Amino acid sequence: MDAAAAKAVAEQPVQLPDLPPDCRLREKHAPLVVGQDARVPLRGERHALNREHRREDRCFGWFDDLRAGLANTSVMMKGKQ
Repeated sequence: MDAAAAKAVAEQPVQLPDLPPDCRLREKHAPLVVGQDARVPLRGERHALNREHRREDRCFGWFDDLRAGLANTSVMMKGKQ
């Protein structure tokens, strides 16, 4: 690849893929029921928080992999110049 072609490729905007659909989901709060033991909704909140953290870990990992792939592509492009 000559210098002009490499420059043209490097100047193209990067088209990022969409986030995985579940990365934008929000956990609902545990329902509060009158007369229910107060610890029940707390356990529900804890489960919801755990689900949220697992989802964030997946989404952050997806983004980190994407960023690493882009960095590797950039390094490869610089090496071909």
